[in-house]
Amino acid sequence: MTAGPFGPAESSSMARQREFDECEVLDRAVACFWQTGYQATSVRDLAAHMAITGTSLYNAFVESKRRARTRMRYAGSLSAMLPWLIDDVEEIDQIFGGDAFPYGIEANRASLQALVTYMVEQHFIARAIPIEDLFVPIPGASGT
Repeated sequence: MTAGPFGPAESSSMARQREFDECEVLDRAVACFWQTGYQATSVRDLAAHMAITGTSLYNAFVESKRRARTRMRYAGSLSAMLPWLIDDVEEIDQIFGGDAFPYGIEANRASLQALVTYMVEQHFIARAIPIEDLFVPIPGASGT
């Protein structure tokens, strides 16, 4: 695995070396989206098509989020052409307690419940679905 400007993927304290080739897995993900359509593709479909476990997919998302947050906070060269980006990121951290996009059911329960309620009210789904039934259980994942 190659190191980028923000370090290798396994630089996170909890991350371990991936057991799959990122490029190969991404090619499989693109093929899955082409085959079933982006909106019709579930996380279960992706994991199966990519031949990786749900845990590996979750860990890849966690690592991607960590890298993106690191890039946003790097003041050496901003990741977006916004001279006030660092101030905005600090304000967002203060408002949202350090993570505007938390992972896990419990951290997002109110938003997820509102989504399900709106979907029933607007006839996108026939009945309310229990929040826990929307996600693949990931052993050891935080926030579930």
